[in-house]
Amino acid sequence: MGSIYGAVLEEGKKANPQIAKNLSELSSWWNPHSAYDYVNQNVILGQQNLHSHAQVLLEKSEIFKHPSNYKIISDARIDNRADLIRELQLNRSASNSKIILELYLKYGEGAPSKLVGAFSFAIWSPVRKTLFCARDQIGVKPLNYYWGNGVLIFATQKKCILTFDKVDKSPDWRNIFNNISGMGIPPNSTSYLHIKSLPPAHYMLYENGVLKIKEYWSLDISKRTTYKKDQDYVNQFKELFKQAISDRMDSTGKIGTHLSGGLDSSGISAFAHEIGKKNNNEVLFYSYNVEEKYLKGQKQFQENALAYDFIKFHNAKDQFINVHKHVPRSYSEMVEHEALFCDALSRSNNVNTEYELQHAAKEHNTNVILSGFPGDELVTSFCRPYYLEYYSQGKWLKYFTKKMKSRHSRKEKMNAFAGALLSSISSNLGVKIGTYYNEKRVADSFYIGNSHFLNRSYFDEHNDYKEMLEAKYYPMVHYGFPTSLKIYQKNHICRPHTSRRMESENLVGLKWGLEYRYPMADIRVLQYMLSIPMEQKISSQLSRRIFRLATKGLIPESIRLRDIKTAGSLKPMVQIYKRNFGRSPWDLWQKFEQANCAPFLNPTAIKIHLKNKERSPMGVYNLMVLGQLGFEKKMKF
Repeated sequence: MGSIYGAVLEEGKKANPQIAKNLSELSSWWNPHSAYDYVNQNVILGQQNLHSHAQVLLEKSEIFKHPSNYKIISDARIDNRADLIRELQLNRSASNSKIILELYLKYGEGAPSKLVGAFSFAIWSPVRKTLFCARDQIGVKPLNYYWGNGVLIFATQKKCILTFDKVDKSPDWRNIFNNISGMGIPPNSTSYLHIKSLPPAHYMLYENGVLKIKEYWSLDISKRTTYKKDQDYVNQFKELFKQAISDRMDSTGKIGTHLSGGLDSSGISAFAHEIGKKNNNEVLFYSYNVEEKYLKGQKQFQENALAYDFIKFHNAKDQFINVHKHVPRSYSEMVEHEALFCDALSRSNNVNTEYELQHAAKEHNTNVILSGFPGDELVTSFCRPYYLEYYSQGKWLKYFTKKMKSRHSRKEKMNAFAGALLSSISSNLGVKIGTYYNEKRVADSFYIGNSHFLNRSYFDEHNDYKEMLEAKYYPMVHYGFPTSLKIYQKNHICRPHTSRRMESENLVGLKWGLEYRYPMADIRVLQYMLSIPMEQKISSQLSRRIFRLATKGLIPESIRLRDIKTAGSLKPMVQIYKRNFGRSPWDLWQKFEQANCAPFLNPTAIKIHLKNKERSPMGVYNLMVLGQLGFEKKMKF
């Protein structure tokens, strides 16, 4: 993980080197290991590097002196380096930036589709006066942009965009309220009304004052992979999955895994352990757990406790980091950290979720964490609506009678059949049906626009804001109501939640010099799992079938055959060691009130809540983060 930023001013305007210096200083809060800047005429480009893998050490400022005169900045980890180096006939020591630039010179807008890995990059042509940016297929690396007032600005961190005076810092209340309420957010939106997120698997071309955004890759639901023997499916999966993990184990420091005790993280930990031993590269296992003396009879820690089974199974006690101590932080520190790391509300995964684990990783010189996310979305999906595959094949009898290891009821089957049928008649109708069912799913959710913590007068005074107080659902599906299991799984992995969580974890990781990597998001593994027959994913005896078969003998049976997803606690130590925030929340509010930086809040309701010792200040946490952004003048209220 690293950070890139840049700006292209309209023709005739000249970039001020001082702005580039300000951008570099402002976005360097995490102390990058190396950084490069380029300022020429109306263009600013900047790259900051976290030396988390060997290839990033190859990045040099000389890349700005490429014979083509093109300029490139990138934050990239390329998994198919060897193949691309052979194809492009490059030296093995070529940096990732050089590989990407050579690809672009050869394939133009088709270059991003040739890459496997996690990346965001920008290429400037001084001759053609074009800027080309792209983001990886699943959206591991963030990339935001602003276009207006005669300037195009892009950046990993929104703070770089907010540095420019011409950028409107108005909040996007629909994004904010829906994000807090869990009701889906407008596509490509951020917490700022005029700052957008470049979608995963998309590129952006700026030429002659015109901005074009286009999708360059998509999971192929038409692809079919078939073998004669069941074991061949398992063997191919193991080969691809081990490759995905191996490609993510290039590190300049120690490698760690987040071992939750669940199936996904245990599988990754087992394969990483095996690969590590072969390469004499010890892997550390980080687990949010409690001391074993607290486990007896505690059902809420059931999944956490399985991490101990894994460690005993692999005799890896010396590699086990039990994160069972709460790292003391005041409430105001938590709020200030989120505002600093994310320049807005964290996207999907709160920045406090992994804090203790990241703290422990820093103490043990670990700069890469392998995460089990987003396994549930596709690779190890429970395939609960398996019957949709029979619908797509026209096997109506099997649709209603075939039983697999799924918890879906007959009523859910009937609803899915009706939705799929209507969707088959009309794609527009399918989108409406999908929206309807998802709206029903969150019907009981509390919409933050109804909260008494908000100052209704503030919203009434702003006509553009008034409608935001009324709930509006944005569906998380992009491809209509699913008419097959493949479409369902594609919807699931490509929903905004997937990229938003990875963005947040990696942005926060910068504080610790830590990069999260996601073997379950490897596009080769994803495409394979999407293409194999449904019966390889789920049977009458096994859900998550192929993964359970692939990990036989590698993880304890207590984990491999466990068929319960719940009964685990994200931070069990918090339940054992209760947090005491003291006066910190109240002091933070008084700071906001004195600065008059949070006019959208109802001061009376906030004060009553914070004074009530029976109520947790976490109940207004998201709103306090917004107040902090106002205090820092990052968001204009």
